[in-house]
Amino acid sequence: MKKLIILGIAFTLFIASASAQNVRDGGKRDKTPNGFNSHQLTRGEKFKLNKNDARYKRTQHRVRHDGRVTHGEKRKLNKMRKHDRHETYRFKHNRHTRKF
Repeated sequence: MKKLIILGIAFTLFIASASAQNVRDGGKRDKTPNGFNSHQLTRGEKFKLNKNDARYKRTQHRVRHDGRVTHGEKRKLNKMRKHDRHETYRFKHNRHTRKF
């Protein structure tokens, strides 16, 4: 009976010590105080990106509506898409933090 109790206590302590360790990041703390500031967009940035996306989709629909996409229209769509990717990168890597 004593062996079962001692074995149970030892197993419980082993489980408690294993679950206390933070395995995901090796026990290191985040550099950001709240952990959500990096790569997050503010409301205004999200609004601009959604607006740009809607504008791109509308232009793409207009271009494809007649059944032929000319070289100039392709260039325009690629330029718009490149601009959107650049804006996304710029917004994600600036120093702005979102508010609560």
